[in-house]
Formats: sequence, structure tokens, C-alpha cells
Amino acid sequence: MLLNLEDRWRALLLTLVAAMCFAVMSVLVKLAEHSLGSEQIIFFRYFISTIIVLPYFMLGKKHTFKTKHPYLHLFRGISGICAMTCLFVALTLLPVANAVLLSLTYPLFIPILMLIIFHHRLSKLVLLGILIGFLGVFLILDPTKSGLLHYSSLIGLGAGFFLAIVMMFVYQLNKTESSELILFYFFLIITLVSGVLMFFNWHPLSFRLDEILVGAAMVGFLYQQTLTYALRYASPTLVAPMMYSTVVFAALLGWLIWGEMPSSIAMIGFILVVIGATGSVYFESRKTTKNKEIK
Repeated sequence: MLLNLEDRWRALLLTLVAAMCFAVMSVLVKLAEHSLGSEQIIFFRYFISTIIVLPYFMLGKKHTFKTKHPYLHLFRGISGICAMTCLFVALTLLPVANAVLLSLTYPLFIPILMLIIFHHRLSKLVLLGILIGFLGVFLILDPTKSGLLHYSSLIGLGAGFFLAIVMMFVYQLNKTESSELILFYFFLIITLVSGVLMFFNWHPLSFRLDEILVGAAMVGFLYQQTLTYALRYASPTLVAPMMYSTVVFAALLGWLIWGEMPSSIAMIGFILVVIGATGSVYFESRKTTKNKEIK
């Protein structure tokens, strides 16, 4: 796929906006998580997004609610709830940058899941990228501390694992379903399931919390839209590395609001995760391209 310079700049700008929105959403969630349960935040985050996306879906020329794989949509939605719960809980326990980066480790899990589920062989370069990435994760967990496998970091890493599962379901659904239908059912299922769960852990709302929830939902929706548009102008191989700028925005916001400063070891870990994850995405995509050319 040959890209002209204008498309590359559009993709870069849109991806940077998406990364900034994800960082802002994470900060807003961290502010709300101390007063509300994760289920409430997830519900309002996706309920508002469902309201926004429904008119666009209904006004589309080929809109239809029919799906060939209702169970795949359901499992994808449940995996999404698990991913968001892990991320939102991790945000209360970890610095924003750490929690965000651990959730962005999903490119490291995808090749492993492809191997286990679809028996997709891993090239040596992809495997090298995965090993480098998990070495970075090991450093972010901070081996200088006594609690190496602290549950807070494992929860953050769980967000990356469940996001990888979400991506696997998308990979399957894209073969038969439209992107609009996939997005609609994702929002709807998460809204319904989290709506039931939140009544078991309900916390009273306030005007300030309402503002935070609406803000988190709006920037979260904007994140997904801008990222989708970025992928129209560039391949995931180019977009995925740029999404790691989220960590820079998250670290800056964490420092400005809470005075959070990543340790030197964590910073090295950040760099290794970015190198490993982007490397595995690049080499896997290059391998796929070569296989198509051979066929």
C-alpha cells in the first residue's frame, strides 16, 4: 500500500489526536474512579457512545441489525468489559502512564493468541519483538521493588491481554460484518452488561461526577472515531507505533495533576515495550504481505 505524503500527515495528525483523547479519557476515569465503581464508569462511557453512534447507524444506506455471529459479538463485548475494568482499576492503583502503557501491550499478546487459536506460526523476528516487549513489561513492574508481581501491575497487564482478545474477535467479525455493525454491537453489549453490573456497586452521582463521566464518554468516542479515520489513510503498521504517543500525553498529564514521575527503570521499560510491540506489528504485517505476494 503506497501512501502519498499528504495521507501520511493526515494519519499522523489523526493518530496524535486519538492518542491525546485516550490519555485525557484515562485521566478523567482516574478522577472519577475514586468516587464511582468501574461498572458505573463503563456504563456511562458506552451508553453515551451508543446514543451518539445510533443515529449515524440508522441513517446509513445499508444499515441492518442482522448478524451472522451473535455469540462472537457477545464474547467480544464481555472481553471489552474485562479490558476496560482492568484498565480503570489499574488507573486508580498506578501512575497514569504506567496503566496506559500496560494496556497498550496488546500487540504482544495477539501473535501468541494467533499461534494458540489459529496455529499461526511466528517468525523469529516477531518472536524477538515479543521478547523485547515483555522485557520492557518486566522493567515496568520494577524488579527493584520487593513485590515484583504486584497485583496492580498485573491488572494493568490484564487490560492488554483482554484487548488482544477483543482484537481477535474483530479479526473474525470483519470477515462477514460491517465495521459500523461491529462497533454498534460492541457499544450496545457493553452498555447492557455493565448496566446490570453497576446496580450491585452503585454510588451516588454529583454534578462534578456527571461532568467527568460525560467528558470521558465524549473524548473516548472521539478517540475511537479519529483512530478509525487514521486507519483510512495509513495501515496499522504505521498507525500502531504512533499510538504509543498516548504514553507521553498520559505521563505529562499525570505529572501536571498528581506529580507522577516514572522511574528511570520504568522509562527504559516504556521504550522496550514500544520497540517490541511496534516491531512485532511491523514484522508480522511484512510476513503477511509476502505470503499474499507468493499466493
